[in-house]
Formats: sequence, structure tokens, C-alpha cells
Amino acid sequence: MDSSSATATQADESFAVTVADTDEEREAAVELARPLFPRTYRANIRQTDHMLVAWGDGEIIGGLIMKVRTVEDKQIGFFSWIFTAAHARQQGVASELVSEGCSYLSEQGCEMVVTDIEGFNSASTALFSSAGFTRTTSRELFGQLGARGLVRVWITLSYQFDFGHFLWATSLPDGAESKASASDESETIASATDGPRALALSWAMNILAIWVAAATVTAVPTFGVTGAQLLAFTGAGLLLFGVRYLPLWALTRGQPLEWRYRGWFNGVPISLALGAVLGIFFPTTGDRYPTRGTWRYTDELRRIGPAAALSATLTLGLVIVAAQAPELFPTLAGASTAGGVLFVGISLLVVDLLFVLTPFQCYRGRRIYDWNRVVWVVLAGVTAVVISLTML
Repeated sequence: MDSSSATATQADESFAVTVADTDEEREAAVELARPLFPRTYRANIRQTDHMLVAWGDGEIIGGLIMKVRTVEDKQIGFFSWIFTAAHARQQGVASELVSEGCSYLSEQGCEMVVTDIEGFNSASTALFSSAGFTRTTSRELFGQLGARGLVRVWITLSYQFDFGHFLWATSLPDGAESKASASDESETIASATDGPRALALSWAMNILAIWVAAATVTAVPTFGVTGAQLLAFTGAGLLLFGVRYLPLWALTRGQPLEWRYRGWFNGVPISLALGAVLGIFFPTTGDRYPTRGTWRYTDELRRIGPAAALSATLTLGLVIVAAQAPELFPTLAGASTAGGVLFVGISLLVVDLLFVLTPFQCYRGRRIYDWNRVVWVVLAGVTAVVISLTML
């Protein structure tokens, strides 16, 4: 597809996909896109020099906003935004946009296309896995592009702010090979980095973030001075992370749909920075996800929702006990874990329960909200009262 010719691709009798080569078309696509995304994202939806639009009945019914960057002497394409008008969905518009987008970027000289998808966005997961994209990791991209290339990918996608999102990529121009592997990829999207090792590394990084935040709050310049307190914070963190993790593990263990843990490692830099500057523990805990590309989020809420509600209830209970009866918590190396439970538990309750809007849609509060809003309102209300009383 040549961007200068705006040649139409007739994918179906009801719509066609063309290159958006005028400012009017690009702006019309952007105006269509913005109301379809959360308000916190809309300001970031802007036209670029690389856009496709889908036409139906003489109007724009969908679009794909792309970017092209030179990364370590390689041309890399990026899918930034893909969208379809509500009345035009279930017609194959998004699939055609992805397919034509890959062809377009190949003609631009790109060797690879990269995007990122929120872990519980099962619709986008199915769309891209069926198009031949595979879930990749920052470590794998580092091996291909080097450190500067990886940083360029993160910045282009704003990946450092996309908590709970994962990188997806496909190679170009070998479209046939990519499509040939798509059926296998739709069956399983588990990575070698998923599972117990990822869980251990993620928890270790979160413990480090707790240490940094605790050291900042107490104005202790070196960790060695407060070794006992840091040990107590570690115990509290492991306790609360376990309370968060185990209910979902129990409810998804042995199910026909295999689940595995994935870490949210792209959130670690921000977590460490907030801890060092503000003394805030910002949890980037990761979560369990189905390993298959063909699953439906709405179907799995019957497991995810109750597990998230149980985790929140247990965390809330631990915070209440730590505030009212700190002597009930174990003493590690001379320091009680009660203070650590309050420090870590309140952070978890705020981010993992109270915040449900973008960019926090990957956290457990959104799972409860989507499953049963009455349960979320009750838990959120009690949590707000408890935190207010505890902070007084």
C-alpha cells in the first residue's frame, strides 16, 4: 500500500480501508477515536503521518494510528491506537486494519511492528494473536535492539505508564510466516518468563520499592541502619502479597483454562522513583492471566471478581488488626510487622481497590467493579473510612 496513492482495499462489501493522506481525514479519524477511549487517554490521541482509515457508507468507521521510528539502524513500526465505531463492530474492521497496517509498515521499510495490550483486554489479545503477533518481553527486545532501542520502544509507546500492559510484536515483511504461526499462538501465549520465577522477581522488586519508600519516609540515609525494620517490612510485604495472590491462584488452579503469573515490570521504575522522592509505595504487583489467546474476560469474571473481593477483604482485615492490635503481629529481628502491614496494606487498598479508572484498570479494584459494582461500593466505602480513621 502506497501512502501517496491512498489505494483502497476492499475487505468486505460494507467497508474499505485506505491510507489517510490528508489532514482532514486524519483529524476526522482522531475525532472519531477520542470518545471511544477513557478520558485520561484522549489527550494522547493525535494524528501522525502514518494512519489508515476504514470507510463505510461514505463515512469513517474506524482507524489505525501508527508511528515509524529508526531504532538501532532498523525501521520499527508501532501501532498506537486502533478503533472502530460502535455501530460498525463485529464486521472484521479491526482485523482488516491490523492486516493492512502491517502491509503498509512493511512498504515503509519496517522490519517489525510493536504494540502493547492490557493484560485483561481479551478482545485485543485475540485480535493481535490471530494476526500473527506474539507476546514479547523487554528482555527479548533488549536482545534484539539493545538498551537504547528498548528505551526508544518504551518512550514511543509510553509503556512506562501502561501498568499491566504487555508488549506484542510481529516481524515484517514475512507476513506469511507470521500468519502461519497465528493459530498456534492463539492457543497459548505463555512466555518462558511467566510463572514462579516471574512471581519471585516481581515480589523482590516490590519489596525493594517498599524499602526505598520506607527509608525515604523515615529519613534514614542507609538501609543498614534499619535492618530490623526492613526485615519487618519484608515480612509484611510477603504476607500481603500472599493474601492478594492466593485466592485467585486457588480459584483458577486446575481449571480447563490454564492460568500463569505475569509481572508488571514496566511499572518498577515509576514505583522506585515515587518511593525515593515521595516515600510512597506504589505497588506493581503483577497478576495471573490465562495462557490462551482465545479467552473472554467477561466469562472469567466469575472467578476473578470473587477472588479479588476476597483478597481486598483479607487485606482490609489485616490493616484493621494492625491498627487496633499491633501486638498480634510477629516481631522480626526486634521490630513488629504491624507498621509494615499498615504501610504496605494502605497502599495496596488505595491502588488495588479504590482506583478503578484508567490507567489503573489492570488492578484488582476494576475486576471487582466489573464483576459486582455493589460489592465494590461496599468494600471501597469501608476502605475509605478505615484509611481515614487510621491516618488520623
